[in-house]
Amino acid sequence: MNNVLQNTNFERKKIYQSIVRRRNVFHQFLQSCILGLLLIHISSCGIFKHTKKTTKSNETNAKVNTILKTAFNYKGTVYKLGGTDRKGIDCSGLVKISFESVNVLLPRRSIEQSKVGEEIPLQKAHKGDLIFFNFDTKGKQEIDHVGIISDVENSSAIKFVHASTKVGVTEDDLSKPYNKKAYIKCMRVLKSK
Repeated sequence: MNNVLQNTNFERKKIYQSIVRRRNVFHQFLQSCILGLLLIHISSCGIFKHTKKTTKSNETNAKVNTILKTAFNYKGTVYKLGGTDRKGIDCSGLVKISFESVNVLLPRRSIEQSKVGEEIPLQKAHKGDLIFFNFDTKGKQEIDHVGIISDVENSSAIKFVHASTKVGVTEDDLSKPYNKKAYIKCMRVLKSK
């Protein structure tokens, strides 16, 4: 009988140890799952924020490309004060029509367009930003011309598309003394954030 009790105690002990081992394995598994889910959650928060920003930035880039494509489609069109079509167009008309291609409505006159968006330093200018000038030789310091920045290598190598009174719609360089002297400010209408 003593042997039977010893065997029973031994079997109970084995069963108990087996249960404890299984419980420990289960707890380790559960802890690993929780830790894994926590890490996935933490890292995915950063990924989603980055993806959202990147998506917004990509949308802005696509809009800028459409705006510039629209503007360049008018290249060679003659200058006509108040014009808004291929028979003749002025600077603010070109800007207005180009931005309308991405459903952004701007005022008709360059002075009014200069009040839309956020003023930015020339060093931070990007493609698609508006660039404003005063070419009035009579001494007025009022904005009388606008273009769309089409290329930026650095703050001293900026190109813009505009409707010039002499050659019509063309791409020009800010570094030309005539343009540099007349430069007033730069505005960002499309925001990527």
